[in-house]
Amino acid sequence: MARITFLKFVSLVAFALPTVSASTAASFLPGTACSGQTAVVSRSSGNVDIFFSGSDGRVYTASQGPGDTHFGASNVIGNIQVAFCSSVSAISAATDKIDIFVTGADSFVYTASRTSDGSYSAWTQLAGGTASPGTPITPVSASPGNVQVFWAGTNGYVYEAELHSNNSTAIALTSDSIGAGGQITAIPRFNNPSTADVFICGGNAHVYHMLFETSDRTGKWTDISYPGSHGCGGGSPVTPIMLPNGDLHLFVTDQDNNIYTAVRTQSPAVDFSGWTKTGNLVVPTQAPVFGVVSKPNTIELYVTAQDSLIYLSTWNGGFSPWTALGNVYTMPAASISGISTGDTTFQLFATTLDKNVSTINWNVGQSLSCDWWHVGASPIACTGKASDPVVGSGNSSVSKSSANGLSIGIGFIIGMIIGVGLTAAAVFFLRRRQKAQLEKKTSLDTLPSMPPWGQAAHTHHNPVEMDSKSDGQWKGDSTEHLSEVSGTPVHRR
Repeated sequence: MARITFLKFVSLVAFALPTVSASTAASFLPGTACSGQTAVVSRSSGNVDIFFSGSDGRVYTASQGPGDTHFGASNVIGNIQVAFCSSVSAISAATDKIDIFVTGADSFVYTASRTSDGSYSAWTQLAGGTASPGTPITPVSASPGNVQVFWAGTNGYVYEAELHSNNSTAIALTSDSIGAGGQITAIPRFNNPSTADVFICGGNAHVYHMLFETSDRTGKWTDISYPGSHGCGGGSPVTPIMLPNGDLHLFVTDQDNNIYTAVRTQSPAVDFSGWTKTGNLVVPTQAPVFGVVSKPNTIELYVTAQDSLIYLSTWNGGFSPWTALGNVYTMPAASISGISTGDTTFQLFATTLDKNVSTINWNVGQSLSCDWWHVGASPIACTGKASDPVVGSGNSSVSKSSANGLSIGIGFIIGMIIGVGLTAAAVFFLRRRQKAQLEKKTSLDTLPSMPPWGQAAHTHHNPVEMDSKSDGQWKGDSTEHLSEVSGTPVHRR
């Protein structure tokens, strides 16, 4: 494999920041129209930690321990500033340790770590490569304790750095730019802890794959063609999901707003197949697909569609129809994240329209209409059955506020349409009336002047006299009563 090019060395820069401080209620909100990724990790059995950015540009965390019924209060980590709605990434490569990553508002990549005593280190800058503010950072651990980090640089190159080693300075993967500008994704290679599979949607709308060697940090990009008729959408993340048997499934959104998949099988060893469509669901171009293995050969897929609903499809040799989950509304293309809590149970997270990170404990086969709740609030029990229609119980604050907001918005739009239509109709008929009046007035102006009542007209026409009945009708050459219509001018508004 080709040797990658090293960049100029720049030392890690540490900020003298406070570790963790309590957040306020206002700063807990991720912000309106936010679709950034919430990171979810389990550092040990029964412990779940989440990380997200707030509307104030700060990074927050909340935790749930064994036996806890809900997450505790959110806390801000240091005082690093990130772009609005930035994605936060995290990984636990060793028991009770967590590494978190963000792209700062200054375009540098930063990391902080949680230690076994629960405290967080100061934010440090990963030297050797910049990224656009808000760019997602992808960590992967091919072996215990080791962490490789990937991101798309501002110059079209993909960068990699390593933590807890002497290779903490980022380097560009190969000297060839593929026009990368979206999210890099990576997953450890099956039964090979020294390699990782890395994916990106390139600038030419093709999906690229690299078998990355962690030992010498080398790799080569391979074009695995493009999904659909026009390829992957710019910035669309390629989601890799590995089954226990080593088969690797890829999912990506194309420019025609459909979700496609390709598969590499382990036994027999067959490289990635051609891209096939997963169904007829229409999603935003950059919608990320989240997936989790729920059974040995089953994948649960989740994505947010253009109607702000989360949709579910199950793969088990084939795809079930995409079905909407009720009682939760997100921004279109919002990221879904989650973590497995058992063979058929896991916990999902998403930023909802009411500006909160919301969650649900999901059981395979449960009712799709179960309520979500805000992180930090008490869970809402789901009593529905899998066969129930997708309608919520109305108990969820996520459902209430979101549905009310959508109802108000739809009502407002309908009212505006009706109002504009009535106004246009009124203007149309008034203009027709004015035109008719002007046409009649023009006709009158071209005729001889009518004499005063009862007098003869001094024209070349025969005298015209009033009928003896005085009914207002003229007799003689004229057979009609001609009168001038005076109308009120219509002004354009």
